[in-house]
Amino acid sequence: MDNFSVALSGLDELGAKVLPGIAQMTHDARCEVRNASSWISRAFGTHDDFTVGAATPTMRPPSMRQLFHQPGSEIYLSVNYLTRALDDNRENVELAAQAIIEIGRRYRQADGRPDESSPATGVIDHAPVSRGPSGIDYEADGQWKRAMGEHADVLTRLMREHDDDGIGAAAQLDIRLRRIFDEFASGEDAATQVMIHHLAAAQHRLIQDPNELFGAADGCVQEWHGTAADQFKSYLRQLRDGVSGVLVLDLAGLDTVLRAHQALISAMRRDVLDLVERTLRGIEAAETDSWKVGASIVGALAAIAAGVAAAGPVGPPLLMSLAATLMGAGTSVAIEAKGADSELGVIVQCVDAGEAMIHLIDGERAKIEHALRIVTSSFTGDNLPQIRPDRPLIVTSPDFRPETFGLTDETQGRHRKPTDTRDLVPEPTRDANGSFDDRTVGDRVEDRYPEQGPAA
Repeated sequence: MDNFSVALSGLDELGAKVLPGIAQMTHDARCEVRNASSWISRAFGTHDDFTVGAATPTMRPPSMRQLFHQPGSEIYLSVNYLTRALDDNRENVELAAQAIIEIGRRYRQADGRPDESSPATGVIDHAPVSRGPSGIDYEADGQWKRAMGEHADVLTRLMREHDDDGIGAAAQLDIRLRRIFDEFASGEDAATQVMIHHLAAAQHRLIQDPNELFGAADGCVQEWHGTAADQFKSYLRQLRDGVSGVLVLDLAGLDTVLRAHQALISAMRRDVLDLVERTLRGIEAAETDSWKVGASIVGALAAIAAGVAAAGPVGPPLLMSLAATLMGAGTSVAIEAKGADSELGVIVQCVDAGEAMIHLIDGERAKIEHALRIVTSSFTGDNLPQIRPDRPLIVTSPDFRPETFGLTDETQGRHRKPTDTRDLVPEPTRDANGSFDDRTVGDRVEDRYPEQGPAA
């Protein structure tokens, strides 16, 4: 087999096997990110915000009435953009595979050879919606929500029993109690753990075989030269660095923020149980001493941030930025709850302490929102090409010229060059902007996710 035949065989291998392998890798990662997105409404909402056993992902933010609605909305945007970027990369690689196969076909046709190329292998959708890893106690979060309703019922009944002068009713303690415990029902530990599991699986898929796949791709086009060939090689390098480097780091950033959210839920629950226990004991004794409210809440994010920061100056800048944000310049402090000397006074103290805890959670939650915005901005807007390189010339060029994707004179030898100059593949037109893509920054509108392709 002469060098010309070897070079054509390389294009066959690239278009029919190697590029489809890269497309499959990005598709599998996309499925895992999509699986994670189906748990957002429960991770940041409550047990009732998700239909258990749904056949398809419900990629939506939690209800606006939930305590963690804002960070839930932020991570909804993050995974939405990541899913779209992975979708775009898969489509671009599949288009490139078709173009590469067409280049080989035209060289064979010009040389009077039979078409020996195989069609590109399509992606296999073998990453269905998953409930996550085994061993997670999904029911515990449902039990927690029911317990919050029961605590509100019990404390409301006790308030009415001891509200002889109507002071509690005038202060709307019953309404405030219900609102507080509804807020405390927000967020699910199990759903957050499932999201962490799926995002870790997406990282694994992106780093599992990249060197083998991209190394094989480099070898397949080594003999080909010209502007389109050189640009395609550059595209492969950018794609490798983007999906197996930058995007993996972005997923690690989301993992960090989700672990912070999970820590905040656990801390909130410990402090809520402490509040209920002190209140019930105080009602029984008709008095209670003062104590610190929210001691667990104020230290929850700092512990996660300290773990990330332990990598020191060698840690990735994105993760170090997240650690600083979660640590926060204005670190919250536990609030002093005053003592009470009557049953109703203890309940008033419970309501005041509960509202103070929600204020503390708001402060910590704002850090999580800020951290999520940092992650999202790291791969959107001007940073989008880092994880979604522009389509290669072999896809976007309106025609094909052999000198832009050809061989050396020695390898080409006496073999004829293609004369068919039509475009290799039809380039898909640009999609419409997403609902949340445009945002106002100062006096200008910024498109956070510019769509690719010519206008329709």
